[in-house]
Parts: sequence; structure tokens; C-alpha cells
Amino acid sequence: MPTVNNYFKQNFYESFFPIFFSLFFLTSIVFFIKISSMTSLIKVSFTDLGTMYLFLIPKILLYTLPLSFFIGLTLCVAKLSKDNESLVLFTLGLSAKKFAKIFFNIAFIFSFVLLVNNLYLKPTTNILYKNFIAKKKLDARLNIKATEFGQKFANWLVFVNQTNKDEYQDIVMFDQKEERLITSKKASLQNNYSNINLELNDGKIFSKKQNDFEQINFDKLNINTNESISVSLLNISNYFENLFTNEKYLGDTIFHILMGFLPLVSYLIAISLGMINFRYEKGNIYLYMFGFLISFFIISKNLSESLLYPTLILIPFTYIFSKIIYKFKVSNKY
Repeated sequence: MPTVNNYFKQNFYESFFPIFFSLFFLTSIVFFIKISSMTSLIKVSFTDLGTMYLFLIPKILLYTLPLSFFIGLTLCVAKLSKDNESLVLFTLGLSAKKFAKIFFNIAFIFSFVLLVNNLYLKPTTNILYKNFIAKKKLDARLNIKATEFGQKFANWLVFVNQTNKDEYQDIVMFDQKEERLITSKKASLQNNYSNINLELNDGKIFSKKQNDFEQINFDKLNINTNESISVSLLNISNYFENLFTNEKYLGDTIFHILMGFLPLVSYLIAISLGMINFRYEKGNIYLYMFGFLISFFIISKNLSESLLYPTLILIPFTYIFSKIIYKFKVSNKY
């Protein structure tokens, strides 16, 4: 029996990995195009692109892993049926229950990995991705260069004569709306509790008061951008606590749970679809296979956004449905 188990698992992996790598590659291209479009808004290096892509891998696995499992298992069983290998094993005494148990172990592992990915890795990396983009956007807005006109800091137009890392010398700032002009001999960027300030030293403020101009001398002046880097807690327990106050996050999480359980509740359907007579049913396998996946995806996505918790009834419902299909197509015949 261990030899039979290993043989079936080997056939499954031979069907699964080509499909998985193909879907993973195609999905990665789509996400690469998405993150590459960010270069029009922020300045990123090749390393930054790689970092953003790594943050998106759990999101890619959310879709590619369950789809690859279902398609791979269906085609694996179909290949065994085409070569009459499954029929021979049933004739030699292999029961339909033992046949299903072989793939149950694989489905359980896939669902466990998916649930860890969907409920922990994806939320965490999603927060990291958003913080990374926010920081890059803020850095782009604060990237003040020397001797260049038209640069902005908050609502101020800025001109700097010399720069040294985050320190600026001979800086001139103008607020067109308030008609104010600031000059300073030295300035530096300060990050205080995620709030970005420009600290000016030894300068003057010129402001228009009706028909006169007012001058104020200062030793130190802080100008706030009124923007901050969004820093989210990466503690998974805090993440789940926030789910109960945000319906969008809750709906997404329920959808992620459904996708995580997909291998476990659908492996019997995959086996049933693959167990066919190639002389009469060859053309139907792809229609039923993709029909089930598309239906499950659409129903799960729509119901999780509208019904929230009641959508979880799809897990036992799909499993019961798969057992009925398996009994009708496999158990009653072998």
C-alpha cells in the first residue's frame, strides 16, 4: 500500500507543479506590471521592486495554489483513468474509500498551508507593502535638491542653495496662498513620531499685511508637512480584533478562509471529475472543472462581501456536495 500511495502522489505532483509554476509566472507578470506602474509616482530601485514583489507573493499564492491543486488533481486522476491504472487497482482490491484517503492527506496539507498564508502572511505582508509605498511616496515629496526650482514642501515652494544629506543651507520658501516668504541659513528634516518636519534655523519671515510687509526674525522654526507615514501594528491578534469593526476587512478574511478550505472540501469533486471514460466523457472534463472553480470563486466573493459570516456555510455545503458526487461517480461503481 505505501508503494501505491507514493505512486499516486508522484503522479499528482507531476500534474500539479507545471500548472502551479505556469499560473504563478503569469500572475507574477500581472503584479510586476502593477508595481512597475508605481515608478511614475515614486522613485524605486531594482531592489525596491524586488522587495515589493516579495510582499505580494502571499497574495499570488492565495489564488494560484488552490486553483493549481484542483486542476492538478483532476488531471492526475484523468491520466490514471486514461491509462486504466485506477481501474486495475480497483480490480485488485483498492476501495474507493482508500483511494480518496490518499488524496485527502495531500488536500489537508494544502489547506493548512493556504490558511496560514491567507490569514497571517497575506495580511502582514499587505500592511508592509502599504507602509513601504507610503514611505516611498513621502520620501519622493521630501526629496529636496539643491539649485532646482519648482520644488515643494507641503504648501511651500522651496529653493535650496546647497544640500548635505538631510541638511540644507541658504533655503528660501514661499507660500503663494498666504503670501509669505521665509529665508533661513540652515534647515534639516526631522522625523518625530512619524510626523515629518522641516526645522529652520537663523532665519526671517516676511508676510504681507494689507499694504505693508511684516518681518519676523527667528532662531528656530518648525514647519510640518501635515502628513505622516501610516504605521500599522503587525501583531496578528490586533489584526483580528480590528476585523470586527471593519466589514470590508471581515469580508476579505471570510473569502480568504473559503479559498483556504477549497482543497479540503473539493478534492472529492476533483477525483470524481477525473474518473471518466475517455471514449465518451473526454470533452466534458475541462467544462466541469473550470465551471466549478469559476462558480465557487464568484459565489464566495459575492456572498462574503454581502452576507459576511453566513457565507462560511459554503464550507460544509461544498464538502457534502462533493461526497454526494464522489459516491455517485466513484463509490457506487468501484
